[in-house]
Amino acid sequence: CIASSQHLEAFPLATGPAIDPAANEYWAFLGQSCSALESIKDAGVARDPVGRYEHHFGGGVMVSPSAFRANMSVPCGMCDTGYLGSARPCRCATGAGRWAGVGEQCMLVLRVVLGDCHVVKDYDEVAYKSYYPSHRPRRRPPLNPETGFEHDSIVSESFANGGTRHHYTEITLYDRFQSYPEFLVYYRRITDDAISPIAPLPRPTEGCRYMLPF
Repeated sequence: CIASSQHLEAFPLATGPAIDPAANEYWAFLGQSCSALESIKDAGVARDPVGRYEHHFGGGVMVSPSAFRANMSVPCGMCDTGYLGSARPCRCATGAGRWAGVGEQCMLVLRVVLGDCHVVKDYDEVAYKSYYPSHRPRRRPPLNPETGFEHDSIVSESFANGGTRHHYTEITLYDRFQSYPEFLVYYRRITDDAISPIAPLPRPTEGCRYMLPF
């Protein structure tokens, strides 16, 4: 855990310093539909609740230290389809529900314990998503050769921090007891052009890096 703690000190998460440095406990965000989050806040964040194991890191659940990134995983507030980061349109006639302040979106603010996290900069789909050569889906984080035990979580670094896969740092958890839903936030998206097509989303300014959306 020492090496991962040192990495997180050198490349701090967007939510700021650790709540508990000894356990690598941090704030993080989870964006999904309001109906899903209503159940998650009571039952906890289970790994891969749909059982498809299609995540970049197998059967884990992805959360983010960036509220901006979590918002991209939140579907339309009107029809509950077509999340913002997807090229697939939602079921609304114009797709406006994803952009306009119509309907509510939801986001969970979590306390997450990363423990001995495995830091990924150079992403390899075979190594992290499936077992070679059978390509069976991976269901746990990789082994730590220094301890002989599995890592507790995965931190996939952003391009800015030397990563090769994501614009934003992403965290993958594999155990429901690693997270605690602290707040359920309801909000609306507001834009100048409600029916804009999907375009590359801007990165948050440096001044917003350490702010929580309360």
